[in-house]
Amino acid sequence: MAKRQDSITLTAADVKALSTEGGTVNGNVICKNSVQIKSVDASSNTLLYLQDNNGGARSIFFTAPNGTTQLQVNSNPTTVSYIYSFNVDGGFSSKYLSTGAPLATSWAQSWQRGYAGAYMDSTLDNQGMGAIAAWSWGYQHGGGYPLRTSWGNVGNGTGNWGNTTMVQFGDSGSKVRYWLFTPEAGDLVTSVGGDGGFAGNYTYQKAATSDATLKHNIAYDDGKASYDNIRKLKPCTFVYNGDYLERVRRGIIAQDALRDIDREYVKLVPAAPEFDKEGNRCDKDDTLALDNNVIQMDTALALHHAIAKIEALTIQVTQLQAEVQALKS
Repeated sequence: MAKRQDSITLTAADVKALSTEGGTVNGNVICKNSVQIKSVDASSNTLLYLQDNNGGARSIFFTAPNGTTQLQVNSNPTTVSYIYSFNVDGGFSSKYLSTGAPLATSWAQSWQRGYAGAYMDSTLDNQGMGAIAAWSWGYQHGGGYPLRTSWGNVGNGTGNWGNTTMVQFGDSGSKVRYWLFTPEAGDLVTSVGGDGGFAGNYTYQKAATSDATLKHNIAYDDGKASYDNIRKLKPCTFVYNGDYLERVRRGIIAQDALRDIDREYVKLVPAAPEFDKEGNRCDKDDTLALDNNVIQMDTALALHHAIAKIEALTIQVTQLQAEVQALKS
């Protein structure tokens, strides 16, 4: 029985042998179907024509322009379907993917092909509710705990920007944590899905820019509005769902702040973008978080207003004490 050989250096006689079904070289079966090397020219361009038993055909054309080896795979002998380029520096490019050392340039150019170490073509999501993973890798140790991490994007409908997303899948996806980078608001949001093994939904705090050159309609006041807001707070105690230690916390409820004080006190935490077994998106309800930066500034201004009131009252008390002392004498 002839042995299979996956690679071999061909001579002119070998080329003729490969032109028939089941062609062999030195007793080794090279191909099942018809393969023909049509031409080898002075530019090292080589055309291979492949035809299967059902009449289908493909042509593979090797070229070497400017020191780059190109592989063209055509749906028929004359129409170019896909081109794969192999660069002398080890880089690779095709219709949907290119890799290699990126060109040094400004960040403004890095969205283009050739300006990233790995560049993938854009994916069209017609409904705007799908998700894609560009990179995925896994890790686990001797005790188990398999964790797979993926970088990609998730849609927010056709009227919004999609989010850049890092997803952590624990135990083959039964436990999920999402990290959402929102391009419009510039927020970093984390939320959970799965069986509840990962807990906690958060929006991370940003350091707000306060430079005067970035603002307009600046108007100074006594901080009375902030003072009134802080007075409306409804202090309470509570226990977080999922806190197995049942620790009692102190704070306020986001819904109370949104309804009774100032909507800027509250931020929306998008629900984890989950999908059912059929691939249909089935998000949970969004949740609310407090914007600590807004609350901190209102607290500082309320304190400023309260200090002014205390100082005014102190002056009045001092004057009244002097008047009382004068009456006594």
